[in-house]
Amino acid sequence: MKSNHLTSLLEHKVPIKLIRDDCLNTLKDIPTESIDLIYADPPFNSNKYYNTLFKGEDREIERIAFVDKWKGGMESYIHEMNLRVKEFHRVLTKRGSLYLHCDQYASHYLKVDIDTIFGRNTFRAVVEFQVKHQLKPDGIVGRLTNVVLNL
Repeated sequence: MKSNHLTSLLEHKVPIKLIRDDCLNTLKDIPTESIDLIYADPPFNSNKYYNTLFKGEDREIERIAFVDKWKGGMESYIHEMNLRVKEFHRVLTKRGSLYLHCDQYASHYLKVDIDTIFGRNTFRAVVEFQVKHQLKPDGIVGRLTNVVLNL
C-alpha cells in the first residue's frame, strides 16, 4: 500500500471500521481479500494482569481488563499470534498493508512467521520506538522498545 493510500481512502469517504475485540473472533467473519489496512496491537506476552479503573460519583472500582499470561510462555504466544497472522493474510487485499505492534522480545519470532505466511519479499519496514529506560540490577541501563512490523 502506498503511503498516500489512507489519505485517498479518507478523501473518498471509504468506510473505516475500528474493531476492539480478540481479532481472531472477528476475522473469521470477514470475507477473503476484503481489507486494505490492518493495525493490530495484541497483548505482548508480558506475563502480567492489566486492570481498568472505573470512576463513579461515590466510588472507584478496579477490574481486570485482560490477562497477558500464556501457559506455554513465548512458544504458546507465538502459536496464538500465528493463527491471527494467517487470518490477516487471508483478509488483506493484494495491495493491503499490515502493521503489527509488538515488543522487542517477540518481534523477531513474529517476523519469521510473517515471512513464512506472507513471503519474505512482502516485508517493508520495522518501526521501532523507545518506550522507556529500564535500570537493571547490575546497574546497566537497558532500553525498552516497542516495534511495529509493516508489510
